[in-house]
Amino acid sequence: MIYIGIGSLRASGHDANIRVINQIAKETLSKRTAFFRGFLTNVLNAKAAFFTISIFTVLVSPQTPLYVQLIYGAFIQLSTIAWFSIVAIFLTNPAIQGRFLSMKPWIERACGAILIALGIRLCVSDIAQIAVE
Repeated sequence: MIYIGIGSLRASGHDANIRVINQIAKETLSKRTAFFRGFLTNVLNAKAAFFTISIFTVLVSPQTPLYVQLIYGAFIQLSTIAWFSIVAIFLTNPAIQGRFLSMKPWIERACGAILIALGIRLCVSDIAQIAVE
């Protein structure tokens, strides 16, 4: 975490990724191709699966009725569709993209500082745990 945090702090924010994003944005994609790219990106995103599984393990027990489980599943699906639709609508707007790209260095620095702090806390807690044992 500390290593990644330091890398984020040192990032200039004006890297080759912006050029790649701009080049990809210039490509003309059919709606079908864009949909399948987004769909595959989400399906192959392990974090999304782990998040959903963690929610279900907290909310659903063997005694939970099937209709309640179906309501939970439907809610997660609808909220996911709504979220990604909002993200797609807003982030395809050139003005909003420009704002995000202009704030990118500050976002990276803030994330880097948070990662460093979490890494230090993890190290300190591990050291304290070892000292107790």
